[in-house]
Amino acid sequence: MLLQVSLETDTLPSMHILPTRADFLWAANKGQKAGGPHLLIQGVRRKRSKLSEDPDPRVRVGFTASKKVGNAVRRARAKRRMRELARRNLPAFALPGHDYVFIARDIVCFADFAILEAEARHCLAKVTKRLVADGQKS
Repeated sequence: MLLQVSLETDTLPSMHILPTRADFLWAANKGQKAGGPHLLIQGVRRKRSKLSEDPDPRVRVGFTASKKVGNAVRRARAKRRMRELARRNLPAFALPGHDYVFIARDIVCFADFAILEAEARHCLAKVTKRLVADGQKS
């Protein structure tokens, strides 16, 4: 007997990947940050286009794992785990027109996934709360 699993695809929008290093640097320099022992999440409102006053409403996300995480195999595993965390949790927390960056810490590969998911939710909630408060100030 085969077990069939269906995911509600309408609740999971496709993730748009941050395309350039400048986008990662913008999030690092101008964004809000929240972290735990396994990962750090940065969030930033996207720059407005010179051609349009309305920012792009898509949510973009980027993933990074430095050599401190380990060799190429460990870094790839860390990024896969963070992609899955983003796929599961960003739809509930992400703000339209914002970019999010997930940064792996060196122990992310060894942590239980349930612990990682709880930490990601906590960090995303914190970043979103700060972004909303920051948006009300300006």
